[in-house]
Amino acid sequence: MKNMFLFILLIFFSLSSFAWEKITIVDGITIEFPQKPKLKDKIIRIKGKNFIFKQYKYRTKLEVFSVSYAPYPENIASSTSRNKILDAGVSGSVKNIQGEKLSESVFTINGYPGREYSVLGPNRKHILNNKVIALDEYLLTINYMSTKNNMFSSNSHKFLNSISLQ
Repeated sequence: MKNMFLFILLIFFSLSSFAWEKITIVDGITIEFPQKPKLKDKIIRIKGKNFIFKQYKYRTKLEVFSVSYAPYPENIASSTSRNKILDAGVSGSVKNIQGEKLSESVFTINGYPGREYSVLGPNRKHILNNKVIALDEYLLTINYMSTKNNMFSSNSHKFLNSISLQ
């Protein structure tokens, strides 16, 4: 009986520790985080030009949840198809983290093309589950990272699938 009480107590605290919070990213785009994420501006250099994007990030001891978005550079947006941008984003991400792509699938959400892919990290201990969506004005990236043992957690599924485009 004591073990059953402890088990129920553990489940209660596990469920109550994650009060998922809906965050508006930009232009009516929302996603749910386990708790309120931090917002930072990040700068990367692409073809000699600074590229600024916004990143929302929340981390626990075992998991990292992040969403980033950035407007397309003018020369890329007008001359490159959305599918080519997505393909380049996936291959660049895998190369950047020096990982091994485990899976990739094509999807659409509200008519916008996207890619969902998983990457085994260079230390072979972490898995990154990602979605990237080519919107009209922005490239939106949703990332979930955890250990291999935790890669199919309900948090991963909930987070990656909580995106809503208005």
